[in-house]
Amino acid sequence: MGDDSRYQQALLTPSETYERPADVLRDDTLNRRQKLEILTHWESEAVQLQASEAEGFAGGERSLLDEIKQALDDLRSKT
Repeated sequence: MGDDSRYQQALLTPSETYERPADVLRDDTLNRRQKLEILTHWESEAVQLQASEAEGFAGGERSLLDEIKQALDDLRSKT
């Protein structure tokens, strides 16, 4: 998969492209803006998953919200 197609895939389904949020930070093929976009999208997905689980719907995937927030904080602190 080419770098651009991996980035595009990660924007659509970050949890299928990367195993952990820290993997996004370690991906040297992405620039800072791309990493922020991917992690922000992943954060939105995790929040929605958490809300669904709170309403009694099974999510099927353990929420990585804390790890995503930490990765975003780490990336933002490197400004």
